[in-house]
Amino acid sequence: VMGWIKSFKGDWGFVNSQSFDGDLFIGLRSNPQLQGMPSAGDQVMFQISVGSRGKAEAINVQVLAADQV
Repeated sequence: VMGWIKSFKGDWGFVNSQSFDGDLFIGLRSNPQLQGMPSAGDQVMFQISVGSRGKAEAINVQVLAADQV
């Protein structure tokens, strides 16, 4: 799924996409491959999974370079 970072602070934040309504949780614990902290507005590609607490979250998040968007 393609989307963008809505907000990110500390170890977690939210991602949005035109593919769904509302905010989707994104956490560094589920995305250890992320280098550094994503910034609001960054374009991302990700998968959606149900986390250990039964809520949907973004996993396998990749921040896209400008030429990949």
